[in-house]
Order: sequence, then structure tokens, then C-alpha cells
Amino acid sequence: MQIINPYAFQGCPLNAANLNFPDRVESIGNGAFAGTQIPEVNNWPASLNEIGDYAFDGSTLSGTITLP
Repeated sequence: MQIINPYAFQGCPLNAANLNFPDRVESIGNGAFAGTQIPEVNNWPASLNEIGDYAFDGSTLSGTITLP
């Protein structure tokens, strides 16, 4: 199982044009990307089965999110 740990990137200036998750990610921890500047997620892996509380709280992520 591949996990993005809670608060792993909280407040980090990722400066990414877009975010691409590896195909094997199953869980995104609480607050993992809180306060980051991510304009868009290019892919939500089919293996993803959990997004923690406030995982993207206060981030610049916007638009429609379509999960597999």
C-alpha cells in the first residue's frame, strides 16, 4: 500500500503546474496538501480509496474533481 502521510506537504511551496499521483497511491493522509498551491490534479489513481480530512484544506486546488 502506498500512502501520502498526514501533513506531508502542508504549506510547502510546491510550485507545480499540475499534480500527478503515481498509479499505486491508495491513501492521502489528513492535511497532506493543506495550504499548498496546486492548480489542478491531472490524475486520480484508480487505486485511491481514501482521502483524509482536510487533505486539501486552504489549497488553491479548484474546479471539478472526478474520482475513479
